[in-house]
Amino acid sequence: LENHLSGWTQSLFLVSHHRDIIDGKATHNNEVADGTAAEYTGSFLDFVVQREERIERLKAQAANQARKVAKTQEFIDRFRYKATKARQVQSRIKALEKLEEINVTDRKEIGARFAFPEPRRANRVVVAAERLSAGYDGEAVLRPFDVTIERGRKVAIIGPNGAGKTTMIRTLLGEIPPISGDITVGSNVDIARFDQHQAEVLDERKVVHEEFRSAIPKGDPRNIRTVLGSFGFPGDAADRLVGACSGGEQTRLALAKVMATPVNLLVLDEPTNHLDLPSCDLLEDALTAYPGTVLLVTHDRHLIRNVADAMIEVRDGRMRWHDRVDETLLGTEPQRVEQRPAAARKPAAQPSPSRSKADRKRRQAEDRNDRHRNTRELRKELNRVEKAWERAEAKVVELQERMAAPEVYEDPERIRVLVAEHDAAKDEAADLMTRWETLSLDIEAAGG
Repeated sequence: LENHLSGWTQSLFLVSHHRDIIDGKATHNNEVADGTAAEYTGSFLDFVVQREERIERLKAQAANQARKVAKTQEFIDRFRYKATKARQVQSRIKALEKLEEINVTDRKEIGARFAFPEPRRANRVVVAAERLSAGYDGEAVLRPFDVTIERGRKVAIIGPNGAGKTTMIRTLLGEIPPISGDITVGSNVDIARFDQHQAEVLDERKVVHEEFRSAIPKGDPRNIRTVLGSFGFPGDAADRLVGACSGGEQTRLALAKVMATPVNLLVLDEPTNHLDLPSCDLLEDALTAYPGTVLLVTHDRHLIRNVADAMIEVRDGRMRWHDRVDETLLGTEPQRVEQRPAAARKPAAQPSPSRSKADRKRRQAEDRNDRHRNTRELRKELNRVEKAWERAEAKVVELQERMAAPEVYEDPERIRVLVAEHDAAKDEAADLMTRWETLSLDIEAAGG
């Protein structure tokens, strides 16, 4: 479809959440949101930049308007009952009634905010398969293959529809028996799976919070409505019938149910179906921060580039492992054209300007992913030091409060011990702050 649209010379009106297609083809972008439509000129990347600039301008205008309204209201309240000011007061009241309020909706508040509970630590090898052949009723869909999924890897599974991606996942998870070969699941592995048809099994007769509550373990101390709010169902939205929710909202609810319990192996099969762009971005952020292992079946190239650190290609009955994100498998795959018989080969098309631009952005995305991986350990250490620093600062405050009590000074030995503890806590906090600053500079120097 993308190649076909590259040669399209007539007008094109495209409704899509597919960022690569939009960015490669669009010359204008119209965003419909919050009951309004706004037009932006340029590519999708230009749209993102222009939209943020527009939102910042609107925020400044809204803040200025709020200050003027506050001053006007102050005048009204102050002189409401003064006869000499009655005309001015009425004039200002009418002005406020006619005022068209500038409302700015924070984009981060619109989309679902996905969050993951901390899972328990799994074995180094999460899932391993040796000479595994998968299929149904004794007929192989995938020929024998070996694969080892290690703890913390985020693996994208790609391939054409019907190639056997879901069959491979179901076999690895033990949902269907293998035709041949062995499967080993590591110890302490807790699995949650999101199926591309998961939203279809929701009970449409229930309200959202009732359907979500069915997935929460008994005794879980979290507030159900608070958790639902983080998934894009704040306030009264949690009281709506599931059947009255849109397809995207039902997908978010199904994802919320899957992610409600702490797991260390997350299997997602086409999770971005029906999700709008803000929700896709937030899902991407959550998967990037997710501390466990991810198996991600998706056709969303943007999600793969920004989340995955390895790929499994399922094609022609074979499974191939790639220890990085291979752009040739996500694009037009020029090498595969060369592998066809000579009679079937076609002259190579000259790359269009839009394709060159897309390639440049892909290389930039690869560079960002490399920097992200190169600084992963530094960022983990930074997070550990930051938490230790916060604990040390809290200890300093606690000791200061204890030293402020008058009765402490009645016991010289007690105050001596408190002063020593206070000095040690201050030194520890200072050392941790210095370490935090050093790590921050190291991450910045490494491009993180």
